[in-house]
Amino acid sequence: MNKLELRDGLVSFNYLDRIVHSIGTEDYTIYISEDLLSVSYFNEEYIIDLGCYSVKKEDVFIIRLIKSHNWDYPVYEKRLPDLNDIYSEVNKVVDYIYELVSN
Repeated sequence: MNKLELRDGLVSFNYLDRIVHSIGTEDYTIYISEDLLSVSYFNEEYIIDLGCYSVKKEDVFIIRLIKSHNWDYPVYEKRLPDLNDIYSEVNKVVDYIYELVSN
């Protein structure tokens, strides 16, 4: 799935779409950084953070779910080596936020 389903999240920035749309037409690696996507929910109680980091000389995308601005202890964190998995994983984290809030 190549569409973000962010529901009513407030997007601070989204460079992910720029990367995906540039694949095959230009060098998308110029857009890769630690700050690719940031979306907040419920008055910033939850924040989805996506970035690309160099781990053992390989680029890895890391998605984190932060609660109450506690960046040291994410509620959820997953490493994704493949750009193709990012959209579905972000959508899963969005669903997870709503599960947490409804409980």
